[in-house]
Amino acid sequence: MDNLKTIQTIMKVMKILTKVAFVACIVGGSLCLFGLLMLFLANGLGLMDEAVAVGMITKKDTSITVAYCAVLVGICQTLFGALIANKWNRYYTMEEADGTPFSEESGKFLFSTAIYELIMGFVAFIISTVIVAVFEATNSNMNFSHEVKLSFDAATVLFTMFLSIVFRYGAEVRNK
Repeated sequence: MDNLKTIQTIMKVMKILTKVAFVACIVGGSLCLFGLLMLFLANGLGLMDEAVAVGMITKKDTSITVAYCAVLVGICQTLFGALIANKWNRYYTMEEADGTPFSEESGKFLFSTAIYELIMGFVAFIISTVIVAVFEATNSNMNFSHEVKLSFDAATVLFTMFLSIVFRYGAEVRNK
């Protein structure tokens, strides 16, 4: 049972880390929204200098259009990151309530969490790519050097799927 205690300790640490990731995504998204507000105050309402607003968000020599694009991509990425972190937190909460990762429900939920991360990563990638493409199409002199990347690691998703099968097998063995 020492190994189960070790597993439970690791799961508790992972639960804390997913909460930290969730909060970090919320803070990051909030800062992006604040940046969007500053850009709107500068560009839309003229209440502040555009260079100051852009300088609060990115390099001072960046155009306001690139700054708008960057904060919108940031909002998208942090929103989907928060959704994924929340799903993982729900898994760790479920596992903690079960007292073991070796339960059928926990294994199924782990598999669905991996699929959710895969889907949400693709959705975030597609939306971010569309945002960049729209800004590039509407502004011919836009020099946006940001690469939009997938928000997940395929190897991690595949390993999580495999691990869910191992956990479900452990539940079968435990029930025999």
